[in-house]
Parts: sequence; structure tokens; C-alpha cells
Amino acid sequence: MLRVKCRKMGVEFPNEEFARIRGVALHPLLQIPKLRKDFSFLFLFSGRNREEKFFMQKKSTTSVRIIAQIGLLVALSVILRIISPILPPPVGRINLQFSISQLIPILFGPIWGGISGGVIDLVAFAVRGGGAWLWHLTLLEAIVPFLIGILWKYIKIDNRYVKLLIVILIADLIYVPLNTLGMMNAGWVPQEPFWINHAVRLGIALAIFIPKTAIMATLLTIYQKYILRGKTL
Repeated sequence: MLRVKCRKMGVEFPNEEFARIRGVALHPLLQIPKLRKDFSFLFLFSGRNREEKFFMQKKSTTSVRIIAQIGLLVALSVILRIISPILPPPVGRINLQFSISQLIPILFGPIWGGISGGVIDLVAFAVRGGGAWLWHLTLLEAIVPFLIGILWKYIKIDNRYVKLLIVILIADLIYVPLNTLGMMNAGWVPQEPFWINHAVRLGIALAIFIPKTAIMATLLTIYQKYILRGKTL
């Protein structure tokens, strides 16, 4: 905790947002970055006080809220994964949970997206079962959401709906062939030439692409309006 030793220089709070809340302004000299650096020798360390506790409590509350929101989305995704219909090979499962699970990296970043993707796959497999567990498919379920988070962060497009279409399309074009290879390796789809299985499964993915992204766009709008209260993602 840093405070100015000289009373005439005023008090510098560790966080200027708190200073504004308390109605305390920095001394004019300390508002100049260069002088603030030059006067650094005037600052002393002290123990925790009300200001530090205020910001620690605020940060802790925010973290708990984020974890609770992610947990809710993961639970909904697991339920949708369990009830997702399974069509005859080579189509396989129609993953309904993607309309929610792929929002997690967009809302909370690639790390949380990757962790959530792996957790959803493991929990759904543990509840529903259905054959041997394949670690490379679980890894794929974690990598794709991580990639979505990276793409959402670094693709600079002002219109978030166009950005959403592009990001999810890229993710689907990566996910479908890798998932098809994993399914063929496990013997869950006919051992036809890869391009035949891939063409059929890609066609199904593209057929549900627009409805899926429409649902995601709606949920994104609701989240921004009612949870973020209008703040930009």
C-alpha cells in the first residue's frame, strides 16, 4: 500500500477509481506521470486498510460471479449434450450443446472456453456413456473453444454478428474434419474414404450452422443487455 509521506503533497490511493469514489483528488503535481515517478521516494509501505480490502472484496465478488455464470452454461451444455440426437453413421451426434458451449470462450476468454469444453465432454460421457472414452476427442473438444476465444479476441470486426459468423464458421471447418478422423479411428463411422464421410458430416454441420449462430447471437445480445448492462464484449 503506497501513501505520500508529505501531507502537503496529499494522499495517493493505490487505485485512483477508489479516490474518485471517495471524492479525493490527487495533488496536481502527482497527476503528471513524470513527477509521480520522480516523487516515488516519498511513498511508504503500510498494512492493509479499508481501501485495499474494498478492492479485494470487489475482485473476489466478480470472480465468484464469473465462475457461477460459467458453471451454469456448462451445466446447460451437458444437458443438451446428453439429449442430443444420434443419427445413423456417418452423421453421428447432432451436438446441440455447441449453441451454448461455444459462447463461453466468447464471453470469458479462451482459457475458460478450453477448460469448459473438456469438462463438458468428460461429464457428458460419464453420465451418458456410449462406448470407449477417447482422449483425443476430448482434447479436440477443449482445443476448438480455445481457438474460438483466440479468434474472437484478435479478429477486428465492428459488427459482432458478422464477427460471430466468421469465428464459428472457421471453428466448424476445423472441428468437423478432425472429429471425423477421430470417429473413423474409433470405428464409430463406416470405414469409407475420408472425403465421403467428411462431405456428409460437413453438409450436416453447414445445414445447422445458421440456426446455431442465430441462437448464439440472441443469447449474446441478452447477455450483453441484461448481464453486462450494455458494455461491449
